[in-house]
Amino acid sequence: MRFLNRSAGRLSRHRRSRLAGLLVMLLGLLFMGGLYQVVLSPPTRTPRPSPTKS
Repeated sequence: MRFLNRSAGRLSRHRRSRLAGLLVMLLGLLFMGGLYQVVLSPPTRTPRPSPTKS
């Protein structure tokens, strides 16, 4: 298992840019913000017209 981790790390080390970690963090924050907006935010209510007496 150690050999696989070492070789995979060696292969991917040169492909990563300096901003890759920051980009992953920003995408994660955007995803979690969208998930929060969809799942946890309360639904907006539209006001019902008040009944009028005829």
